[in-house]
Amino acid sequence: MDLGGVRLISQRLILIMTFKDNLVRFGGVPEHFNAPFQRLLKRQAKEDPAAEGPQLAWRTYPGGSGAMLNAVISKEVDCACVLTESAVAHIIKNSGEDAKERVKILGTYVASPLVWGVHALASRPADSDSNIFGISRMGSGSHIMAQVDNDNAEGDLRFKVVNSLDGAVESMAKGEIDYFMWEVFTT
Repeated sequence: MDLGGVRLISQRLILIMTFKDNLVRFGGVPEHFNAPFQRLLKRQAKEDPAAEGPQLAWRTYPGGSGAMLNAVISKEVDCACVLTESAVAHIIKNSGEDAKERVKILGTYVASPLVWGVHALASRPADSDSNIFGISRMGSGSHIMAQVDNDNAEGDLRFKVVNSLDGAVESMAKGEIDYFMWEVFTT
C-alpha cells in the first residue's frame, strides 16, 4: 500500500444545540482552527463578568470529531466544530424517528479544504504488508479519511484506537501502528 504524497480534504462544520443562562459551552480540537475562540476567551476574561450577552465556555477534545459528537449528545457542550464526514455519518446512522442521538448541522465554519498528511516511520519497509492505521476513535476524521484513502488502494485495513495525536505518535514509536492521518498544519 503506497501512501506517499496522499492528501485528502474535508471541511469543518459547527454543530449546534440550544443553550441557556447566556452560556455557550463550546468544544473543539486543540488546533489552529479554533484560534478565534481562544482570542474570544481571552477578551472575555478581561471584561466585566456581569456584562450582558452570551459568554463562551471552552472544552478541548484532543480525540477529535468522535469525542465532540459524543460530548454534544451527552450535553457536555452545546456545540462543537467537527469534520463534515463525521457529522454526516452520525446523522445518517441516527436518522430514524426514534433516534435519541440527533445533532444538527448549523453551517460551514472553515470552507477551505483541509490537507491530510499520511504519517509513517521513515524506517518502515516499503514492501511491508501491514496496514494498521492509528485513529482517534471509530467514526472520527482520522478513521473516515483512512477508509477513503483505502478505497483508492489495495489491501485490508486494520485500525487501532489511539485517542489523540499524542497517542498516535506514541503508538507509532512502539510499532503498534503503521500509519496515522492528521491534518497537516497541526502535525
